[in-house]
Amino acid sequence: MSVGGLATETVTEDIHTSLRLHAAGWKSVCHEEVLAMGLAPQDYLAFTVQRLRWGQGAMQVLRRENPLFKRGLTFAQRINYLASMTTYFESFQRLIYTLAPSIVLFTAILPIQVGVLPFVIHFIPYFALGMLANIALGRGYYKVFETERYNLLKMMTFIKASFALIGFEPKSFKVTPKSASKGRSAITQLIWPYYALLAVMLLSMAVGGLWLAGVFGGARANTVALAITEGWTIYNLCIIVAGIRAAIQHVTRRNTYRFPVRVPVTVETGTRTLTGITANLHEQGLAVLLSEPLPEAASVRVMMHLPHKTVAGTLVVRSTHLSNMQNDHSLWYNGGPFTPDTSIAADAIDEFLISIMPQQMQPLSGLASSA
Repeated sequence: MSVGGLATETVTEDIHTSLRLHAAGWKSVCHEEVLAMGLAPQDYLAFTVQRLRWGQGAMQVLRRENPLFKRGLTFAQRINYLASMTTYFESFQRLIYTLAPSIVLFTAILPIQVGVLPFVIHFIPYFALGMLANIALGRGYYKVFETERYNLLKMMTFIKASFALIGFEPKSFKVTPKSASKGRSAITQLIWPYYALLAVMLLSMAVGGLWLAGVFGGARANTVALAITEGWTIYNLCIIVAGIRAAIQHVTRRNTYRFPVRVPVTVETGTRTLTGITANLHEQGLAVLLSEPLPEAASVRVMMHLPHKTVAGTLVVRSTHLSNMQNDHSLWYNGGPFTPDTSIAADAIDEFLISIMPQQMQPLSGLASSA
């Protein structure tokens, strides 16, 4: 190729190669056909590994071939690439916004000198219009608190990635984990900065309360403003606690991704035969929805009635509970590792899953993750 093949000098070879191609005069077009699919990170550990690599790679490209000065790029391309690479600096803004209330409570010094009413009159319309714009542009997918939690959980990772701009290079190329996580201990190591933030906020609220009580000789700031700042801190606390809770509770326990697809099945337990439907499926694991629970650790025979073939295998039941999926609350979820009887059966499952991949691109609702 005219640009020397894939760029291997950074850990984000895709955007780096694209930059070089555009600078060399090549054009890119949208091909409206699904040619390949990838897996999104399944838990916080995988998310952190992926976004840290992306961020560090962006900083490497920004330092080595800054799109602002790269010859051959159009103005629109410069702005586009620059926006993609500088988005990671947003994390510093987020950190300041998160700590600002605590600084006010510690010092009783407001960041701006203005009355409460004029501030509210200007801030509320600004905040409401920004929120409405996000909701409108989100086309029904924007959720306020989930977005706040997401922005908070990526903050420390983006800050760490930003240091690659000044030479703190990644030690190696780390592929996003696709299999079972190392457990909660690995995730706990990643979220300790958020525990530190919690401690700072709680301490600042206590100090702010002392300012309001006049222990320090009367508040230097407006009492109403300090009280509002206490509420702002409580809001930030709630977001951080919700983020930590989500990161710790959602740990990947599967070694393979399962497609949320419904296929009729017949289950033989040795003493009875049950009919049901799959909740999710992969050639190495599945879950079936039945009218009754299966004994945990039991090995049962499963006949899977695919559109063009029936295949069989053995399911080892690892998880049994009432389904928490929409419209299936009266059925029992029974999941675990699955072993097809033959390689032909395994291939048939794979071919079926590949054939329905385009459907997987559609938004899914009511599908919950289970062990």
